[in-house]
Amino acid sequence: MSTEQQTNYVVNVEKLQKTVEQGNDTLTILKNINLTIKSGESCALIGESGSGKSTLLAILAGLDDGTSGEVSLLGQSLNKLNEDERALLRAKGIGFVFQSFLLVPTLTALENVQLPMMLKPQNNENKYDETHAKKLATELLSSLGLEKRLNHLPSLLSGGEQQRVALARAFISKPQILFADEPTGNLDRQTGEKIADLLFTLNKKNGTTLVLVTHDESLARRCDRQMKLVGGELIDVSMLQSSTISGEA
Repeated sequence: MSTEQQTNYVVNVEKLQKTVEQGNDTLTILKNINLTIKSGESCALIGESGSGKSTLLAILAGLDDGTSGEVSLLGQSLNKLNEDERALLRAKGIGFVFQSFLLVPTLTALENVQLPMMLKPQNNENKYDETHAKKLATELLSSLGLEKRLNHLPSLLSGGEQQRVALARAFISKPQILFADEPTGNLDRQTGEKIADLLFTLNKKNGTTLVLVTHDESLARRCDRQMKLVGGELIDVSMLQSSTISGEA
């Protein structure tokens, strides 16, 4: 793919392989993965447990490396970036939502949401403004129904409340792309549906590209595309479904 073509995608993966050594054996986790994701698109990664979904998500986000192949994120080749450069790229334009929430236990809900703005790269024109960050965090948490939980530590919040704080934290910097690993996996169905609604509402409101790993078929169907990992290979389920519908018609 040419450089000009690559700029049309926020994620571009070519011939990605991931193998690990287990004693005298080599285990292939990901095999010849090719994937492109456009700006503003929502994409679900599905598949059985152990199929490599979370591994692929981590590689796309620059948190892990493939054994071979090329991965570009937001127009930059991750293969050519060192860890500090990858961290800078993540701080500038990437948000994360994890199944286990990963909130800082010693910080309040408000402080957890402000954290990405504190860690964002700063210069003379873009310095951390605590008053502004607090205002944004308060507005975002209030929009998610947490206006009475601003000063509560994570231990005093329910699972659904913690995940809403995690969503607010992920979106406060208005990331270009959001990676979510089983965002509703630790929640009961009713709470999970509410979190899913909030996730897609924030996604559409901010025009953020969404890439999520899920076992929840109803959540996956809400995405523009569903990509399934089978035997280490990635299959575009959405394309297969479209072909089937066209054939039936």
